[in-house]
Amino acid sequence: MRQGIEEDLTTLGPDRLAAVNLRIVDQSAPGKRFDAQLASLIRARDEGLIDGIGLSNISHRTSCSSPEPAPART
Repeated sequence: MRQGIEEDLTTLGPDRLAAVNLRIVDQSAPGKRFDAQLASLIRARDEGLIDGIGLSNISHRTSCSSPEPAPART
């Protein structure tokens, strides 16, 4: 995740990305991989590389059960 964010920043040229979307592409329940990807996005947000995190194709239950919630930033 982090490498992709850094490549996008280099290619596109901004100081930060407005948002990065994490999408579950299969119908299986998210697990450790999802948790690791979400944690990586949270770190990137906290470091100022991205402003927001989008989540697609996940249930409300899954989003509430992540190990480190990603609260909205103002």
